[in-house]
Amino acid sequence: MIFTARQLRSRTRPKPKTRPRQGNCTALTDKDTTPVSAHLTRNTTPTTPRIPSLHPSTLPLVLCCALAFLSTFPLCTATKTSTLTTTTTGIGETTRSIPAQSSVIHPPLSRSSTTSQIISPLEQLPPMKDFEEVIPPLALPQFPPASISLPSVYPPGVMNIPNRDSQYDPPIKPPQLTDEEFNQTWLGVPGTIKIGVLLPFTDPDRGYRTILSRISLSVLRMAVEDMNNNHVIPGLNLSLVVRDSQRPISGTNSTGGAAAISATTRLLALEVGAAIGDIASELTQAEALMTSSLGVPQCSFASYNNDITHLKNFPYLFRSAPGVLMFYDALAAVIDHYGWKRISVVYTSDVPGLLGEKQFTTICEGKQIDIKKVLIPITDSDDDFIGNVLRALKTVKYSDTRVHVLVVARPNMMQILSMARDYGLFNKHHVWLTAIDISDSIAQLRDSSDFNGLIMSDVLWNKPNLPAYDAFVTRWTSLDPEKFVSYPDSGGTRLTWHQTFAYTCVQVIAEGYRGLVEQANALTNPIERDHILWEVVRGKRSPDLTLQYLGNRSYDTPVGQFQLSEEGNPMHLGVSILTFQNTTSVENGKVNMHIIDIFNPILFNDGTTKVPGYAPDRNEVNPNYSSPFGIAMIVLTTVLLFVIICTIFIVLWNRENIIIKSASPLFCVLELFGTSMTLSWIYLQVDAPTDGVCRTGLMLISVGLTINLSALVVKNYRIYRIFNSASVINHAVSNKYLVRVVTFPVIITLIPSILHAFVHYLEPTLIRTSNGQVWVLCSSDYPQYLWSIFIALTPVLLNVFGIYLAFMTRNVTRLWNEARAITATI
Repeated sequence: MIFTARQLRSRTRPKPKTRPRQGNCTALTDKDTTPVSAHLTRNTTPTTPRIPSLHPSTLPLVLCCALAFLSTFPLCTATKTSTLTTTTTGIGETTRSIPAQSSVIHPPLSRSSTTSQIISPLEQLPPMKDFEEVIPPLALPQFPPASISLPSVYPPGVMNIPNRDSQYDPPIKPPQLTDEEFNQTWLGVPGTIKIGVLLPFTDPDRGYRTILSRISLSVLRMAVEDMNNNHVIPGLNLSLVVRDSQRPISGTNSTGGAAAISATTRLLALEVGAAIGDIASELTQAEALMTSSLGVPQCSFASYNNDITHLKNFPYLFRSAPGVLMFYDALAAVIDHYGWKRISVVYTSDVPGLLGEKQFTTICEGKQIDIKKVLIPITDSDDDFIGNVLRALKTVKYSDTRVHVLVVARPNMMQILSMARDYGLFNKHHVWLTAIDISDSIAQLRDSSDFNGLIMSDVLWNKPNLPAYDAFVTRWTSLDPEKFVSYPDSGGTRLTWHQTFAYTCVQVIAEGYRGLVEQANALTNPIERDHILWEVVRGKRSPDLTLQYLGNRSYDTPVGQFQLSEEGNPMHLGVSILTFQNTTSVENGKVNMHIIDIFNPILFNDGTTKVPGYAPDRNEVNPNYSSPFGIAMIVLTTVLLFVIICTIFIVLWNRENIIIKSASPLFCVLELFGTSMTLSWIYLQVDAPTDGVCRTGLMLISVGLTINLSALVVKNYRIYRIFNSASVINHAVSNKYLVRVVTFPVIITLIPSILHAFVHYLEPTLIRTSNGQVWVLCSSDYPQYLWSIFIALTPVLLNVFGIYLAFMTRNVTRLWNEARAITATI
């Protein structure tokens, strides 16, 4: 007999064996027709199942066990339960007695591989004497006592780095960190609130960032120690987790924003409760994309550029240092204080330059300060950028301003200032202002004294006699880097604003978490309280630290009373006014709430306190009413206009004369009127042009030429038709027809001229020559070739058509042949 493959498989497949009954469960066989529900009872009689009596308080647990039973249907094994003994003596002093087996809330149901025994979930429940006894133990870490100092929080051997490393985050120590720092800050301290730190420790292109990162880390570690020693957070301590935000991505050489995002991702995987960083605004913005999306508050103590001024895009990002826009407000206050009414703003085409120029322009318009805008386009090529800077500096040199505000990002600031010095724009006649104290960078340049008198605005951090500031200075200056090896580059009397604002970041975060812990401590249910504390330590409560929550309180910090706005910007912080003198910056005043106080007179570039003028002494060479050339222009134009007016009267007086009548008196008057309009433009060229002259001056030329040319074209066109078509011999050109034909091209010319008077119009501009002379001409920053085409189109077409008609009528009879005269006139 031949079988198919399917039949062979069905014949060789073993029949299911009947499993014997085990325990209290009825054996289920292929022939058993008893309902399955009958086998799930303890009684063998299927019609009278016995259900254990339940206490009402056990109902929630019964439901949970039923759900677990259904998820692993149909078989299970029993799991030994355990009890939890909780003794609460205060936050941070909770003790627990936890058996080793129990670590889950409800024991899961599982299937045995060797038996089909089914055990009811109710059998797994412990006696229900107290509800708290069946609550599973919380995985709360043992908090280090808050009364000890921070070095005791890090006992030797507490960190076992190789056990928690991954291939995506290998423990690579930045060269600026000591071994002790690296061991303590790579993973943080268990049982503490971890604060992530993102700083560019490896940034070969910008060395100042590396130096600032090294000092800032020591300040942050000192701040954490102070918060812990002062028990700011009841029962909990802080610890730092540090990552290099510019460590190249593994397998690539990518730095910048990509490396910052990679470092932030690795940092957030360690369940940090907050983040601090970065040094540069572009890095801070890249990191904030990650932290804000996950609800982790991030504080930046050094990102002042206005590319992150719109902090509303990052709901969990705030900064302790004021933004650069506050610095521009202070510079405008200085300009207004010294009475400078005309300035030039030199700015770049990137985001910091464009936003800064817009902000500064708005401020100056409110103070009635005229601004000359000078744009430096940003290009990828260094040579092109240098060329753009040179062209901008040339515009500044020959402009009518002597006060210049540089609105650029710091990486481009030093290059532009150096080129301005080499171009001769740093002397006693010029004043330069810029945001940010860059005296440390200027001091490294050759002949740095050439930049004396440079006015700078920066954060007001030096506040002696303020208790919090004095305490910070005493604490920081008492640290000896040789003795306290945990704090490299610490101590000394040289302070910068970065140190105080970095300390403020830690303090704001610590006091924010203190509020959460105090709320948890006020709870009467210890289980709920401990659960909240567990979430705080694991970073699960970081979304509660919103900007609104942090902004509802005031902080007594080394920078003064600190309070955040809704956008995450610090409020009520002052701005310091400084000047560069030789190799360092000198504080001259401060601006607080738009009120300026100059307590130390500014020494300008010549070393004196004499305030330079905002505009140079003009040696204008424009012809005026007293110069010989101007007088000659006025006399000749007046004589010509007088002759034209007399001619108009002669034509009107002799309008019935056969010669004048044949030439049409109206035609003669239109020609003379158009000529007089064109000549009157010469009067406007005497003396320096004003706004009105620049806007409407060309209108006289274009309209006057259009009247002249259209009248000539109409007259010559009639002669052309007479000698080419006999039907028009007896048709005279009426005055009404002549006016209508002339008016049409005049209107076409007048429309673009009027529009140009309000759109992209010309303005008076000073053009300074190499020998110090000044021409005031009408010009515009906008291209004018399109407007020139639109305005000159009608006169040019009339001119070409008139020449064509003169050529076509060159052979008519002598009485009507005016081809040469018309051609000469055109």
